[in-house]
Amino acid sequence: PIPPQLPNDLTCNIHLARNFDSGISEKDVFLPRIAEARSEAYGVTERYNISMGKDRIIAFYPSKELPHRPRWDPKNFIEIVHRFKKDGFTGKFIVVGSLQEGEEWKKIDKDNSVDANLAGKLSILASAELLSRCCITVGNDGGLMHAAGAVECPLVVIMTNTPPTYRPPGEKTVVIQSKLTCCADSYPKRPDWCRVAGCAADISADGVYDVCRNVIANSAEVIYK
Repeated sequence: PIPPQLPNDLTCNIHLARNFDSGISEKDVFLPRIAEARSEAYGVTERYNISMGKDRIIAFYPSKELPHRPRWDPKNFIEIVHRFKKDGFTGKFIVVGSLQEGEEWKKIDKDNSVDANLAGKLSILASAELLSRCCITVGNDGGLMHAAGAVECPLVVIMTNTPPTYRPPGEKTVVIQSKLTCCADSYPKRPDWCRVAGCAADISADGVYDVCRNVIANSAEVIYK
């Protein structure tokens, strides 16, 4: 909501929820994990020959660009997949998100670089169950990144111009931001003169990949050939 500009996503969401129930507070915030969602996630992944119990899974979340939030180009995530494969990572690669994001991914991933494009094929709760089993989730700022952090999945989130106070939860969450400060203190209003998001282009795939490797190495044993 604007105004007022609120300090982080949690207070923003509580502010919105109070439109429906004025008694909402931080103690009411939770991400339910239920058997039905777990069963849904297992069923969908098995159709793609992915085992949530056995396979090491890396999830990518392209999110979507909003007027106030530039997005890191999803093609960069494909480059990161190629880097992992080149380095001998033996796990599975998936995409999560909305149906629209899944259709967009299908258009850019000409070589079918991931094992499963599950965007639009899972409910939010089933997506969270799946992310809880991933060795890392990598993506743009957006709703599912907060879900990944909430279920304690190691997380690398790219927040081009979003203040760090909006970071997803989780002790294993690493935020990558541009060194450019052209939009500093302007969030959530993207300047009218900003037509090309230099803060997004300033972040390299090589740099993000190196951070991903470090996060995985510090989280658990990684299987490489």
